[in-house]
Amino acid sequence: MNEFYREEWKTIPDQPTHQVSNYGRVRSLKRTIEQRNVHDPLWPITRRLPQRVVNQFTTKNGYRRVNLSGKGNTHYVHRLVLRTFVGEPPRGKSFAVHGPNGRSDNSLWNLSWGGRKDLERSA
Repeated sequence: MNEFYREEWKTIPDQPTHQVSNYGRVRSLKRTIEQRNVHDPLWPITRRLPQRVVNQFTTKNGYRRVNLSGKGNTHYVHRLVLRTFVGEPPRGKSFAVHGPNGRSDNSLWNLSWGGRKDLERSA
């Protein structure tokens, strides 16, 4: 795994098996899971999953998303970074606004909570 200068990882709220970095990278943590064995329901299958950086995809609007813990559980990376490092959005500022580096840069220093007018200005 490539290291970034002073990269800091924190566990994502409501996602204890995943972390996000101040650079906007997302990783799943090393863990063991049990799955149903279709051949013998009395003996579940145990799988050991390694820690890894999760692949991100770009939406048609240019925002980065990640899939956490199964189908349909996708999240905007910029909102994960802000919720994890800054906290929940303050009243009246529910939008994650990108700074001068644009939508593809989800690093903490390029993001802030803002209102609709802030979002329109950054577009």
